[in-house]
Amino acid sequence: MAPRPRFRQNTCYRQHKDYKAKIRERDNHTCQECGGKLGEHGIRQLGVAHIVPWIVSRDSSPDNLRTLCHSCNKREQAPQCNARPPIAQWSAKLERELQEL
Repeated sequence: MAPRPRFRQNTCYRQHKDYKAKIRERDNHTCQECGGKLGEHGIRQLGVAHIVPWIVSRDSSPDNLRTLCHSCNKREQAPQCNARPPIAQWSAKLERELQEL
């Protein structure tokens, strides 16, 4: 049996990697939360994170992405771990729309 190709060798991954690189470049390779740059204050890695969590917004446009260092990214993720789509709000809106029909 032939080995399965690794996901990271896929064209999709390379495009995703380039997309993240463009976001980092747009943000001048600076953490948008603490202002740190690579090599300063022990920052060894800059990542790209969603401003509004993807699970809520389903938006990965550049307007919803920013560059964060590892520690700021972890700090930002903590309150969002339990983020869920606003189902109650959507269901209330859907009920109103159905009543209008």
